[in-house]
Amino acid sequence: MTSPPPHLDQPTPALHTWFAVPTLEAWRAEASAGKAPKLSAAVPGVGAVDVLHTGARPSTTPWRGAWDVRPVYDGGGPAALRAELADDRGATSIGLVPHGALRGVDEGGSALIDLDALDHALADVDLARTPLAIEAGAAPRVWTAALIALAERRGVALQAFVHACPLGLLSRHGQADVEGLWDALADAAKAVPWRVLTVDARVAGEAGGEAIDELVWAVAGAHALLDAMDRRGVGPAEVAPRVTVRIGVDEDVFVQTAKLRALRRVWGRLLEACGVPDAPLYVHAIATPAALTRQLPHTNLIRAAVQGFAAAVGGADAVTLLPFDRLRGAPSPLALRQACTAQAVLAHEAGLALWEDPAAGAGLVEELTERLAAAAWAEATALGPLEDALRSGAWAARIGARRADREAALRTRRRSLLGVNLHAEVEEVSGDAEDEAPPAPPPREVPTDLRALAAELAAGAPIAALVDRPRAPVTAPALGTWTAGDTFEPLRAAALDARARLGRRPICGLVAADDAPLVRLRQDFAAELLALAGVDTVRLRLTEVADAALDAACLCASDERLASFEEDLAALAALPAVAVAAPPGPLVDGRRAVLLHRNVDVVAALCALLARLGEAP
Repeated sequence: MTSPPPHLDQPTPALHTWFAVPTLEAWRAEASAGKAPKLSAAVPGVGAVDVLHTGARPSTTPWRGAWDVRPVYDGGGPAALRAELADDRGATSIGLVPHGALRGVDEGGSALIDLDALDHALADVDLARTPLAIEAGAAPRVWTAALIALAERRGVALQAFVHACPLGLLSRHGQADVEGLWDALADAAKAVPWRVLTVDARVAGEAGGEAIDELVWAVAGAHALLDAMDRRGVGPAEVAPRVTVRIGVDEDVFVQTAKLRALRRVWGRLLEACGVPDAPLYVHAIATPAALTRQLPHTNLIRAAVQGFAAAVGGADAVTLLPFDRLRGAPSPLALRQACTAQAVLAHEAGLALWEDPAAGAGLVEELTERLAAAAWAEATALGPLEDALRSGAWAARIGARRADREAALRTRRRSLLGVNLHAEVEEVSGDAEDEAPPAPPPREVPTDLRALAAELAAGAPIAALVDRPRAPVTAPALGTWTAGDTFEPLRAAALDARARLGRRPICGLVAADDAPLVRLRQDFAAELLALAGVDTVRLRLTEVADAALDAACLCASDERLASFEEDLAALAALPAVAVAAPPGPLVDGRRAVLLHRNVDVVAALCALLARLGEAP
């Protein structure tokens, strides 16, 4: 693992203190005189936010030097994991998804993950200096015991994180033994000094929610955690320093930066409401897979850099970027390396680790931070107990509506994503099936005492055999996960089907009906849309259509010509699929031709056009 350079041992003063700070009134005067831009941004859950310089404010993020670069390993088995860890990519901590990274099976096909497998995989890691984070899922008790046994075997004091969020599991999968998991986490908090209490706000963003939804989840989830631990004899003052909030970051750099800063503000407000002295919050920012694309995967490299920048400027304590080819199956060695080295560039070459709260005083970020924090607190308060909202379906309805809004924005291209609804390529791409855990051994009575569990593990018991059996699982609508590419998957499937029917890529003529300047613009627009469906285009005049080998045609004309376009459309009647590049309105009857315009539902329109290819006119 890599240590930060010596020059990062001391903080550099906050960046905003180096510059004169104009007043809000001065900024407005400049904007009114046309010397400063009048800009605003519409942010879901917040509304329109003016870009106004609101002045320097106290730092919301404690200076922490370089953040932890934390790759998460989730496949391959112990030997492969050991080889991966031996290749120092600049990581400063390790995240493990055990059933993938340490998986094995016995002769009967049961899960065989034991202490020896864990120790072997980490044999070359200095655990005294390298933080280790375990994705414990529904088994926090046994994985806490496994780390206790590992620490005793190695004779080191671990810096450990055990991540298990009962309400996160309930929301993502639709079922969880919530009370049993709270019991296990309370026992772990009493037994070890590690960060074993997690609020996983990612479940909101990865299901299609926005920044405000993740913040509301974080507030409501943290309140539920504090309450559950307090009922089990672990007071808020003991809980607060042990909490990790895991939250996603996407490519909207200003909103994401503000979201992380707002998270610390609402955390401070929550502790104040609980009568607890302010305790620094440990924030683990994780790039959300919702922003990744299967098509043009190398564009994910740029997204990762933006996500890492937002996480760093927002003040995350640990950052996980995803391999750029993650959605195509097992990540390549290059992708794994880039997910770490991109952060090294941000920290040490770009110097982001040198500055205390570098976004302080930036008008847009400050305004977004204030608005997001206020909205999140108000909405979390109105939401009530998070578990009740999950079980009633109220939270699922909220996220479902948000996801529908995001999908509509993608389908109409009000929101652009390269490789999905902009410059996409239609190709056969299949990701590997999700790496599921092998079946566990038959259940047995499991001791609840962590030291007794650790002793059994040290004696060679498989970890899966010591997982707590659910006592009283509860259910809720499962949110699952969503990616932006899912929205355009029907179009990709239709494009591949059309290609299979024709035996080649479809060809569409962009037919110029007159010579008005607007015609070429409409040809350009139509060509860009048709490319999303894997359709090749040729430009030609109306008189050339009869002699061209076309599967479809798109009529491009000026508004004046469209007013009497019936003859033009008749010239294309021999083709099975016809589109018209024209604004919606009375000029063109959409029942006779597919309309292509700026606000069109791209998926619906192009699927309709593709469905007609190869049919009789």
